[in-house]
Parts: sequence; C-alpha cells; structure tokens
Amino acid sequence: MRLKPLINLFWGRPVECVLYFNQRCNSRCPMCAIWTANEKEELSLEQLKNIFAQLIKLGFLRVNFQGGEPLLRRDVLEAARLARSCGLVPIIITNGIFLKPELAKALFDEGCSIIVSLDTLKPELYAKIRGVPQLPVVLENIEEAARFAKPGQLAVNMTVHGLNAEETEDIYNFAMSRNIGFSAYPYNYNIGVASAAKDELIPDKYIVE
Repeated sequence: MRLKPLINLFWGRPVECVLYFNQRCNSRCPMCAIWTANEKEELSLEQLKNIFAQLIKLGFLRVNFQGGEPLLRRDVLEAARLARSCGLVPIIITNGIFLKPELAKALFDEGCSIIVSLDTLKPELYAKIRGVPQLPVVLENIEEAARFAKPGQLAVNMTVHGLNAEETEDIYNFAMSRNIGFSAYPYNYNIGVASAAKDELIPDKYIVE
C-alpha cells in the first residue's frame, strides 16, 4: 500500500471517493431524482484521468463509479482501466440491467468490484420501487456475474424502506447462497437531485408527529 493512504487512515481522512460518473439512468426510482435531470454532458476520459491522478495525490484508494447508471456509458470499461492505471480500485455501482456476462467478466478482469442495487425479489414490487419491470433481467445478470467474480468482487446492496424492509433477510440469504456480498442502506431524503421525498418509503413507526 502507498504511504499517503496509510496516513489518511491513521488520521481518519477519506480513502474512498464517490464519483458521479454520469446522470443518465434507465431506471425510474421514485426515491431518486437523478433520472429526472437526464444530463447528457459527461466528463471526458481525459478529465477523468486528471481526477484520478488528483485522487492518488490525496491518498485515495478506491473510486465509486455511480450515477445515474454508469453502465450507460460505453466507455465505462476504458474509464475503469484508467482508474486502475492510476492506482485506484474502481467500484461500479449499478442497477444491473446492462450488466451482461461479457461486460461483468471484463470489469472483473480489470480488477473492478461491482455492487448491484437489489431492493426486492418480487417482480411487481421491483417495478414499483425501480420504475421499470426488469427484475428477471437483473437476477439473471447477477447469477451470470457471480460465475466470474472472485471473492469480494461482487455484492448486492439493498435500500431498505417501508415497502421492502420485511425482505431484508431474504435478500441477505439470496446473496449468501451465491457467495456474494450483501449490504443494506436505509432510505433517506436530502434536498438535491440525488434523492427524492416519498412518504410511503418511510415506515409509519418511524414517523414522528
């Protein structure tokens, strides 16, 4: 490990960066407002290379590619290679719809980790939460990606809220049975394009009058 990240860890400074790789998305999640912006202007590979170089100087270890949906960019693999060439570990945060086996394998071969958003195992509820009826596609892509992933390279992340909280254990078991990672993140609303207010996502017992 380089010295600067060790210094950052010692002093409690960040070593992981969240990069908004793009703002286009093929999901229509009511808990997110990024897809409503649908910004087409994106950082070039040269701009990304400069950012990665700066992150290395600051002592970062990892960079999260998220959006939007990162896999909508056709140069996502090239961008991941750039990050690796600079000494960073790329982490792709994706809804999994475009995570085809050949792309998953190529990203893993480049040393990437992939985290797939998975909030439910029920098709109708998935369509309500994510705004598109793509659960069968996502599940198939996760199954295929798991064939190529080394330990620690593939995980699912669940945004827990009032509509799906009871499925947390089911999704955890889904991940464990496939030897992939699992994480859970509570729904929260902050003013800005990265989230959107949706009362039905907050369980009644957590609402304070």
